[in-house]
Amino acid sequence: MSAGPTRSRFIAALLCRGATLVCCGVGLLTNAWGLPFLSVQANLLVFGYIAAALYWMVRRGTADAPAPMLRGIVTVAIIFVGLISPWVYGGGENPLPGLVAADPALALVNRSAFLIHWVVPALMLVDWIAFGPHRAVSWRRALWWVAFPLGYALVMIARSIAFPDVWARYPVDFLDPAVNGWGGVVLALLPLVALVFAVAALLWGVDRLVGRPGARRAGARRAGARRAESR
Repeated sequence: MSAGPTRSRFIAALLCRGATLVCCGVGLLTNAWGLPFLSVQANLLVFGYIAAALYWMVRRGTADAPAPMLRGIVTVAIIFVGLISPWVYGGGENPLPGLVAADPALALVNRSAFLIHWVVPALMLVDWIAFGPHRAVSWRRALWWVAFPLGYALVMIARSIAFPDVWARYPVDFLDPAVNGWGGVVLALLPLVALVFAVAALLWGVDRLVGRPGARRAGARRAGARRAESR
C-alpha cells in the first residue's frame, strides 16, 4: 500500500467498517426480536459480510471491499431495512427520546433498535458511497441485488403455511392473510417490491456516478489539497 490518498482511504475504510461491525454486533446481541424478523436477518448478513471484508482488506492492503455482487445484495437489504423498519416497527416516531427511557430494559431495547434500524444502514450507505469497488456490477446483474428482501417474503409466507404454530408466524401484520386475505397480502407487498427495486436502482446509479474517472481524480485532488494545507 502506497502512502498518501491510498493509505488515508484505507484507514478511513477500516474505521468505517470497524464501526459498522461493532454497532451491528451490539445491536444484534441486545435486540428483543428473533431470527424471523427481516431487520435481524439483514444485520446478520451485514455482520458476516463486513467481518469478511475487514479480513480481506487487511490481507490485501486495499480499501476495496470483496465480492461486489454480494456487497450490493447486502447493502440493498440493509438500506431497505433502514427505510421501512422505523415505520413498520416504530410507527414513524422519533427514536431519540427512547434512547434515554427511564426503564433501563426499555432503553436497551430502543438502543438496539436504533443501532440495527438507523446506525448500521447509515454506515453501510457511507461505505457504499465513499469506498470501492465502484462500477464493478452491470445493471443486469444488479437486478439480483433485490434477492434477499424478496426471498425473505417468500420464505416467511411458506413458513407460515408449513408451520402454523411456529413462534412469530407473521413477523409483520401485512403478511397475515387473516387480516385482509391473500389479496391484501399481495397488495401490501407490491409497494415494498417497488421500493426494493428503487433502492437497488438508486444504489447502482450512485455507484456509477461516484465511480466516474473524473470524480475519482477530483477526490484525489481534494485529498492532496487538504494534506498541503495541514503542513
